[in-house]
Amino acid sequence: MNLLSNKKLLYLLSFIATIIFSIIPGIGMKIDGTYRFFGFPAQWLGYYGDGQFSFEVFGLLLNFLVFSFFLILLNKILKKILEI
Repeated sequence: MNLLSNKKLLYLLSFIATIIFSIIPGIGMKIDGTYRFFGFPAQWLGYYGDGQFSFEVFGLLLNFLVFSFFLILLNKILKKILEI
């Protein structure tokens, strides 16, 4: 059985990976003075202090698609390995 054949599971895991990798300091969280930027590989959230945020939809979408691609690729590799 293919673990990621369920699209909802794939989407959920991609979204969770996007959030987790975004908050890891040094990987997804970048600090520039008092500003904080979140996102890996693309920035999708910025915090400027005093409750001011910026949100970049295309950055979030790109991160989601990148993690979806890697999860599908990982799933195919594991499927090939486990068939042997």
